[in-house]
Amino acid sequence: MEGNKKFMQIQHQIRQNSESVQDYVSDLSKWTSEIDEKDKDVKQGKRVKPTTKKLPPIRSNKLEQQRLQINKSASYLDTLPTPQNPSQERA
Repeated sequence: MEGNKKFMQIQHQIRQNSESVQDYVSDLSKWTSEIDEKDKDVKQGKRVKPTTKKLPPIRSNKLEQQRLQINKSASYLDTLPTPQNPSQERA
């Protein structure tokens, strides 16, 4: 009796695993076909959605220009705060 019950449990587990693998493979197949369709459309120039949003540039030149202006006007050491007398800081 005990052996039959274990056998039934194992058989049930095998069926569940099989269904899970079948679902996974089916989903993978659907995804692959969707991606293939999209790839063909992109290669042929179909269904390409134009972006209506104005996107910022990939790299900002504004920050680089600001950094260069700072470097031209003063050296890096000039931009650092001047240290106070150490004896005055402790008080």
